[in-house]
Amino acid sequence: TSEKFQKINQMVCNSDRVLKRSAEGSNPPKPLKKLRFDIEGSDEADG
Repeated sequence: TSEKFQKINQMVCNSDRVLKRSAEGSNPPKPLKKLRFDIEGSDEADG
Protein backbone atom coordinates (compact mmCIF):
# COMPACT_ATOMS: atom_id res chain seq x y z
CA THR A 1 0.00 0.00 0.00
CA SER A 2 2.92 2.36 0.68
CA GLU A 3 4.04 2.00 -2.96
CA LYS A 4 0.53 2.83 -4.17
CA PHE A 5 0.42 5.82 -1.85
CA GLN A 6 3.77 7.03 -3.18
CA LYS A 7 2.54 6.71 -6.78
CA ILE A 8 -0.66 8.59 -5.94
CA ASN A 9 1.37 11.27 -4.13
CA GLN A 10 3.57 11.70 -7.20
CA MET A 11 0.53 12.00 -9.46
CA VAL A 12 -1.04 14.57 -7.12
CA CYS A 13 2.18 16.59 -7.01
CA ASN A 14 2.43 16.51 -10.82
CA SER A 15 -1.21 17.55 -11.25
CA ASP A 16 -0.71 20.35 -8.72
CA ARG A 17 2.26 21.62 -10.73
CA VAL A 18 0.26 21.50 -13.96
CA LEU A 19 -2.70 23.25 -12.33
CA LYS A 20 -0.44 25.96 -10.92
CA ARG A 21 1.17 26.44 -14.34
CA SER A 22 -2.18 26.68 -16.11
CA ALA A 23 -3.50 29.02 -13.40
CA GLU A 24 -0.46 31.27 -13.75
CA GLY A 25 -0.83 31.28 -17.53
CA SER A 26 -4.58 31.99 -17.53
CA ASN A 27 -4.60 34.22 -14.43
CA PRO A 28 -4.45 37.53 -16.36
CA PRO A 29 -7.62 37.52 -18.52
CA LYS A 30 -6.54 40.66 -20.40
CA PRO A 31 -4.74 38.77 -23.24
CA LEU A 32 -7.75 36.48 -23.64
CA LYS A 33 -10.07 39.49 -23.84
CA LYS A 34 -7.77 41.14 -26.37
CA LEU A 35 -7.84 37.98 -28.49
CA ARG A 36 -11.63 37.84 -28.27
CA PHE A 37 -11.95 41.49 -29.24
CA ASP A 38 -9.54 40.99 -32.14
CA ILE A 39 -11.58 38.02 -33.40
CA GLU A 40 -14.87 39.93 -32.99
CA GLY A 41 -13.42 43.02 -34.68
CA SER A 42 -12.12 41.02 -37.65
CA ASP A 43 -15.48 39.24 -37.96
CA GLU A 44 -17.31 42.58 -37.98
CA ALA A 45 -14.89 44.01 -40.53
CA ASP A 46 -15.32 40.96 -42.78
CA GLY A 47 -19.11 41.05 -42.44
